[in-house]
Order: sequence, then C-alpha cells, then structure tokens
Amino acid sequence: MIKIDSALYDKLNSKTIALRSKTFFTINQDELTVIQVKNPNLTLITERDKESKWVVREPVSSKGKEAVAFKVLDPLEAKALEILDKPSAAISGKLTKPAVVVRTTTKDGKSTVIRISAADGENAYVQIEGKPEIYKVPKSVLESMSFRLEDALVAN
Repeated sequence: MIKIDSALYDKLNSKTIALRSKTFFTINQDELTVIQVKNPNLTLITERDKESKWVVREPVSSKGKEAVAFKVLDPLEAKALEILDKPSAAISGKLTKPAVVVRTTTKDGKSTVIRISAADGENAYVQIEGKPEIYKVPKSVLESMSFRLEDALVAN
C-alpha cells in the first residue's frame, strides 16, 4: 500500500471532463490575415498589411486606418466557465441570433466563425461554427466584444 497526499488523490479521482481545457479559441496571430466583427455597434473588417499592421477595410469611413488587433483577439482567448457538450435547446437558441459574430481567416484561407450570445445574467454563451459544444463565459467577454469603432482604432 502506498500513501499519497489528499490533493493528488482528488486530482486522480477527477472526472476527465474537469481536466479539459476551457479555452474556446486558440489563436496563432501570425497566421491570421482577416478579422471581421459584427456587434451591436458596428461591422468591422480588418486585414493584415505587408508590415503586419491591422488595417480597416470596413467601415468605409475608416478605411485605411490602423486597428488594434488585441481589442478583438484578447477576449477570445478567455477561459470558459463551463463546457456544455449537450446544451439545452434554450441555451442553443440563444446563439441563433448572436449578439456578436467574429470571423477570422488565416493565410491558408481557412475561416473560423465564433458566435457570442446576448447576456444571460452574468454569463454569455460562445459557439464555434461546426462544433457541437457551447462554452459558458463571463458576460465580460460579450462586453469586451461589443466595442465601438473608436475603441478599435490606433490613437494617432
């Protein structure tokens, strides 16, 4: 018989689902070429230029201005509070008309679409297109992604 610490015992007895990564989107920023965000305040499309700066393509009124990529990317790297492998119809329904939609495109042309629901109390829900699971996230992720155009531009 071997005696082990109680903390180790608890970890060994954890369900595998508790050990899963709660990161819902992993970003290799060097591979991204286009970021599109549609939120209640704007539709923003930015492209990486030859100098690796993010430049606004839409809205036309700001075309050519430099954008702050971290404004979009940082909230998407947040950890989920919970992963729902079999979400209820009510939760799935919250994503049929998302509050925020983000589309990223990489150098190889692959696109990823991320939908973020409207707030549900102190939480929101995120789903990656083509994946069945839904991620429960803090409402702050939704709030961070509901920025205005002036917040997404590099200050001159």
